[in-house]
Amino acid sequence: MLQNYLRSHTSLQFLIGVFQGLSGTIFVLATVFFEPLSMSGIFWSLISGAIFGTGGLLLIYVLNTQEVTRTVPVVQTAPVFAALIGQIFLGERLVAVHWIAVLFTTIGAILISGTPGERIGNQLFKKSFILLILSSFITAAGQVTGKIPLSFLSIPLTHGFRSLGLSSVFLLASGFDKTAREDARILYSQNRLGLYLLIFSEVFLVSISFLLFLAAIEKGSVGLVSAVLATRSLFVLLGSIAITFRFSNVLGENIQPRSLVIKFLAIGLIVVGVAAINIS
Repeated sequence: MLQNYLRSHTSLQFLIGVFQGLSGTIFVLATVFFEPLSMSGIFWSLISGAIFGTGGLLLIYVLNTQEVTRTVPVVQTAPVFAALIGQIFLGERLVAVHWIAVLFTTIGAILISGTPGERIGNQLFKKSFILLILSSFITAAGQVTGKIPLSFLSIPLTHGFRSLGLSSVFLLASGFDKTAREDARILYSQNRLGLYLLIFSEVFLVSISFLLFLAAIEKGSVGLVSAVLATRSLFVLLGSIAITFRFSNVLGENIQPRSLVIKFLAIGLIVVGVAAINIS
């Protein structure tokens, strides 16, 4: 969407906010009359969605200038922050293998954010990496708080209110931008393919992903679930390579052999590190 249909990341934020709000409203209206409501559950669902949305805002901002295969994997370091936060605030003890895993994950994040041999300005690299790490930390907080409302509400209703919380943050950040509103109008009137692509992604794919995540953390550890989620980096890379080979430069990805080798190595380090932190 950013590469081919929209003029700025703010436009994408606005459209995601609209469709996540629509999705959340549908889920809430479809379930709210069939189960008892809990103000605590609603509150924590909205808070979780808002926190998660804040991390998403930072990710989309960086995506506007960086390759998707170099940004998304860095955000998958979120379970690392969950482990560190657990030690500081919950008294959980990290053993040597955990610290080695943290080192692996950090090296992977650095590698994939600044591939050697590619010309990246120092300031751009530093700014992007800092924002992605901050996004990762906020995403971890959003994942942890996402488990709280499941004690009070069903998975569909929790998802509905989380989507409304996420939508509120996105619309607050982009709704006053004239370019974003104009891009939405142009997308509706002239680029229906892009509109359908976004609807399919946000209303269908994202909803399924969020529902499966909530179902997983309801049954198990948030840290372990987050570790498994880190493997999405591999699917992002494989998907982007396939799309790039089929549709040329539609994603603006670098698929030179040297770059791909480093990306696969970095993703491997991240996945192994994150999994070791939570599984061991």
